[in-house]
Amino acid sequence: ARLTASRIRDGREEYYPEELVAEIIAGANPVRTFREYRRLTASEVARQAGVNQSYISEIENGRKPGSASALKRIAQALRVEMELLISDDG
Repeated sequence: ARLTASRIRDGREEYYPEELVAEIIAGANPVRTFREYRRLTASEVARQAGVNQSYISEIENGRKPGSASALKRIAQALRVEMELLISDDG
């Protein structure tokens, strides 16, 4: 339910496709899922977020949770709310 809409910078609501929401609910990594939805490469997101590409890979593969600071910048690069990138299972 929390993935049905997200406020974006200009104040509009953005609605995500049901398939994207279902993918994340089923356990897909939200950073990878939103990155692919935005048609960005890991290196593009890394550059925009000011982090190393390998760090993005570690987050997407579940090897690192990502710091709050990095997730905030990644969320900005992906144009989503940071909360949408944080897993409910810790």
